[in-house]
Amino acid sequence: TCQRIPMIEHFSSSTCFPCVFTNKGMDTLTANNPGKYTYVKYPMNGPFPGDPYYTSECGTRRNYYNIDNVPKIFLDGVLTGEELPQEKLDRSYNTTSFIDIRGSFTVNEADSSITVIADFFSYADIKNIVAYVSVNEKTTTKNIGSNGETEFHHIMMKLLGSQHGTKLNLEAGKYQRLEFTYDMSQTNMEDINDLEVAIWTQSHSTREIHNSRFAYEYTEHVYPAQNLNVTTIGEDPKLKLTWEAPEQGTPDGYNIII
Repeated sequence: TCQRIPMIEHFSSSTCFPCVFTNKGMDTLTANNPGKYTYVKYPMNGPFPGDPYYTSECGTRRNYYNIDNVPKIFLDGVLTGEELPQEKLDRSYNTTSFIDIRGSFTVNEADSSITVIADFFSYADIKNIVAYVSVNEKTTTKNIGSNGETEFHHIMMKLLGSQHGTKLNLEAGKYQRLEFTYDMSQTNMEDINDLEVAIWTQSHSTREIHNSRFAYEYTEHVYPAQNLNVTTIGEDPKLKLTWEAPEQGTPDGYNIII
C-alpha cells in the first residue's frame, strides 16, 4: 500500500454569500495542511447569474454528485457539507491506498498549451475505474461576482480527456500512463504561470476515490526505472536486483522498493 492524499472537491460560486465563509475556512485548513490534500473548486452557475467561470464540465460534476445548491464540499467522493473538519482530513490522510499516482506538467507560453503526463501504479488488480485530470488556476481575480470576494483559489479550468473521466483497468505491479495536451487559451485561464494539475481515480458507480495527487509543476516528467528483475542466488538464496534507466528523463537516482 502507499500514502493516501485526500481529494477535496469544492462546489462554489462568486454569487453565493454563504460561500464566503466556507472559502475562508478552507483557506485556513489548506494553509495548515501543506502537502496533505489535492483540491479542485468547481464554479457553479447559481445563485443567479452564477460564477462567470462556470463551464459544462462543472455542471457534469455537479450532476454526478446530485447537488442542488452551494457551497458543498466532498472529501474522497463523500459529502462533508459546507465545511471540512480537520479530523476528517486527518482520517483520510492516515488511511492507506492501493493506487499510487504521479504526474507532471509543462506549458508552452507561445501557444498557451499545457502538456500533462500522469502515471497510475497499482498494488492490486482494480478494474473499471476512471481517472480525472483537472487543470486548475491557483488564484483567479476576473470572475468576481456579487458576494464581495475579490480572489478565488483552485478554480477548475479544464477536465482533460472526457469530462466523465478516462477509463482505467489497473493490474497489480504495473503502471498505466495518460498523456494530454490542451490549448488553455480556450478556457478562462488568466495566467499560464499560475496553473496546477489535480489527478485522481474514482469508481464511477460508488463514487469512491482511491487516491489523488497534484502533479509536479512546470517540470520534466519523472519516468520510472524499467525492466526490473529479481533473481535468487545460491542455496541460501539472496535476492539480486537489476533494472534499466527510464526511456526518457535524466533522473538523479532511483528508489527501488521491494
